[in-house]
Amino acid sequence: MFRMAREATLSVSLTNQLKSYVREKVDSGQYESASEVIRQGLRTLQEQEERERLYWSGLRRKVKEARAAIANGDVIDGPAFMQSKIESLKSRARGKTSGAKRKK
Repeated sequence: MFRMAREATLSVSLTNQLKSYVREKVDSGQYESASEVIRQGLRTLQEQEERERLYWSGLRRKVKEARAAIANGDVIDGPAFMQSKIESLKSRARGKTSGAKRKK
């Protein structure tokens, strides 16, 4: 059996600034009524909260994974790694330059 959701009537108080904003939206023709403006605002708030929830849960997951890697000793010393990469690139660059001179 199909039932339509009933819209609940809810009375809210708005500041004068928010009242003006709602009126502007309705007067501009973007929305049919003040209720439509408020509903859209609430939908947008829900979407924002969901994006934030996903962001923070993803961040918590990454932190948990990083802590597990650290506990397992599966880590790299960042500065030492970068220094070895820089030295490796410098060495390769010197090798290419000296190889290019030999070919002449």
